[in-house]
Amino acid sequence: MKEGKIMNKEIECPECGCKTRNKWVRHRMLQRYCNYCGWKDKLCIPEKIEIKTGRWVFVDKFGQYNYRVYDKYGHILLFSRSYPTEEEAIQELMKEINRGKKDADAGPYTGVLWPDRVFVEGKVFQ
Repeated sequence: MKEGKIMNKEIECPECGCKTRNKWVRHRMLQRYCNYCGWKDKLCIPEKIEIKTGRWVFVDKFGQYNYRVYDKYGHILLFSRSYPTEEEAIQELMKEINRGKKDADAGPYTGVLWPDRVFVEGKVFQ
């Protein structure tokens, strides 16, 4: 039984030349096989890989920058559309902030810019 065999490399089937695939079999072992001709490799212990604890998470469903504008009392005045770049979002947000300086009833406005995505770290439990 092979230990720590690298199973991520694309390997051709020795019998027909097609690409092989991996599958999990009994006792948490890996086996390379061919879907076309039925060839199967020997069982092997999978290689150890690093467990990643961080990932990128999209802030909204469109994955772009957006902002919210609040009045002087902290109530939401405006939800923006999504912007592909941070610069475009800031430019439009500043237009709204400047508009709020002229609003005697609800101004001055406060804006919050939300990024397209954020990197978060998870907690590891064992």
